[in-house]
Amino acid sequence: MLALLISTLAARSFQVEPVPKAPNDFLISQDRAYVIGPPSVISERPITQLHWSASGTTLAYQERSPVPVRDWVKRLTGGQAVEAEPSNFVIRDLRSGRTFRRPYAPTKFASEISFIGQTNRLLIQDFGLIDGEPTTVRHTVMNPDGIQSEIAFTGKTDILAVTNPVRPEYYLVNGFDRTPPRSEVVAVDSSGRRIPLGTFTGYFSGCSPDGKTLIFSVFDSARRVMVKTELDRDTKKVTVTETEFKKRVGGKSDPSAFKAIVEDDDEESGREPKPFRLSLEPTKHPRQYRISLAIENETEPSPPGNISNSGELLGMSPTGSFIAYVSDGVTFLREILPIDAKSLRVALAEQAKADAISRAKQAALALILLSTDYDDELPKPSENWRDRAYPYTKERSTLERFTYTFPGGNIAKVEKPDQTVLGYISIDGGRAVAFVDGSVKWVPKS
Repeated sequence: MLALLISTLAARSFQVEPVPKAPNDFLISQDRAYVIGPPSVISERPITQLHWSASGTTLAYQERSPVPVRDWVKRLTGGQAVEAEPSNFVIRDLRSGRTFRRPYAPTKFASEISFIGQTNRLLIQDFGLIDGEPTTVRHTVMNPDGIQSEIAFTGKTDILAVTNPVRPEYYLVNGFDRTPPRSEVVAVDSSGRRIPLGTFTGYFSGCSPDGKTLIFSVFDSARRVMVKTELDRDTKKVTVTETEFKKRVGGKSDPSAFKAIVEDDDEESGREPKPFRLSLEPTKHPRQYRISLAIENETEPSPPGNISNSGELLGMSPTGSFIAYVSDGVTFLREILPIDAKSLRVALAEQAKADAISRAKQAALALILLSTDYDDELPKPSENWRDRAYPYTKERSTLERFTYTFPGGNIAKVEKPDQTVLGYISIDGGRAVAFVDGSVKWVPKS
C-alpha cells in the first residue's frame, strides 16, 4: 500500500531527472501528513540568484560557467582566452518540466533577476559596464516557454527596473543626479504598455509589500530621509538616522535596502504561513549541514524528516512545497507533498508489519543454521546467543529487535516445531512470532 501511495505521488511530482534509489521520508502529525519526494538533480553546475515564483511552482536561477574565477579575470584583463561552457539564466516550470535557458555573457554584463508580481514571468536586468559606468541596460521578460519581450536602453543611463510585488507589472526608473535627486517612474504592464507615473524626489528604492506605495531615499544633513509616495495620495517622509539605518538593515548601504525601513510589519500578510520548520545541524565539513524538516505549530513535536545528510540550503519555496540545496557541488530539489494522514498511518503500519515479519524470518533462519553446525543444539537465551547467531545473518541489525525465548536444547527433538516459539519481534500493532520450523505468524495486539 505504501508503494502505491508513493508511486501515485511520484506521478504528480515535478519533472526533473530523478536520482535512482533515493529514499522517501515522511512527516506525520495528528491531522497532517506529508511525503518528502526523492532528490532530483536541478543542475550539476554552480548556480546563483535562485528565485521562486509566488506560487512556488516556477524556479529561476543563474547557471554559472564551471571555469574558475581567475580565468575570467584573465579574459577581462586581456589575458589568454578561455574556452568555457556559457553561463545561462534558467527558468523552469516544476510541474510540466518546461525549461528555457537564456545565455549570459559575464564579460559584458552584470545582471539581476526577479519574478514579476504573482506571475511566473521572469524579469532579467542586464547592466553593461565600461569603467564602472552603465552604458547599456537591457530588460528581458521570459517564462518557461521562452522570451516574451526585450527592451534595451543605450547611452549613459541608470534606468532600473523594479517588480511590483502584487500586480503583473514592473517599474522603469530613470534617475537624475540633481540636488535634490529626482526619479522618473514608468510602469510597464503585462502587455508591455508603458504608463508614466511621474517624477519624484529621491532615489527610487522599491515598492511596499502591497504594491501600492513607491519608496524613495534622499540624504539630508547626514540623515537618511525616506519618502513614501502612495499613488494619488499625499507624500509621507520618514526620517531615519545613520545608526538606526545600519541597525535595521545590517550595515548595508545600498539604496535598495532603504525599503526595509518603511515596509509594514505585516509583510507576510495575505500569504499563508509555511507549514514547516527547517533545521540545520552542522557537520564536520565547513558550510555543510544535516538538513531536516518538521511540521510547524504542533502542540506535540513530530519526528523530523531528513532532507540531506550533508548539504548547503538554498531555500524553500514560498508555499513550502519545494526545498533546494547543494550537495557535493550538485543542486538538488525535493518536493513536499501533502497526503492523507489516516492513509499514511495505515500504509506505515503495513510496512512496519511486513518489516517485522521479514526480520523475524531472517532471525529464525539464522538460529536454525546455527543449530545445524552444533548437532541441532541451540543456546539458552542467557548464553550470549546473538554473538553466536550473527555470522548467519546478512546484517547484524537483524537480531537487534528479536526477542529470543527458546529455552535451548535440541530442536530436532521438538515434537511440534510449527507450534514451538523461537522468539518474536514486537511493534505497536502486534508481534511477528517465529517458530522452530522457520515459519512466522503475525499476532495482532489485542
